[in-house]
Amino acid sequence: MNYSIIIPTYNAKSYIGGCIAAIRQFDPASEIIIADGGSTDGTLESIRSLGVVTVSSGKGRGTQLNAGARRAGGDVLFFLHADTVVTKEVFPCLKLFFQDETVNAAKCSLEFDRKNL
Repeated sequence: MNYSIIIPTYNAKSYIGGCIAAIRQFDPASEIIIADGGSTDGTLESIRSLGVVTVSSGKGRGTQLNAGARRAGGDVLFFLHADTVVTKEVFPCLKLFFQDETVNAAKCSLEFDRKNL
C-alpha cells in the first residue's frame, strides 16, 4: 500500500521538519506532498533537501489539500497538519484498516504532547 501524505503549509518553517522526520522514520517510502499557500518565512527552502514534493497553491486549507491531492500518486491519501508528529502505530493501523476493500476513509485520533507544551 502506497501513501501520499498531503500537508498544507503556510509559514511552517519552525515545525514542518519534525512532521516530515516522523513520517520518514516510520514509513520512508511514503510520498510526502507539501502544498504551500505562499509562505514567506522560508518554509519551502527549509525542506527542499528532504525529498518531498512541493506544490504551490492559493492560501486556504481546502485549496491547498485539493492541490496536493491532484498531485498525489499513492493508493491512500493521508492529510496531516504541518505541526503533526505521527507515531509508530499510525502506518500499521492504516495498513490494517485499508486491507478491507470496502473501506474508503479513515480518521486518526489526536493526542497532545503535554511534555512539550
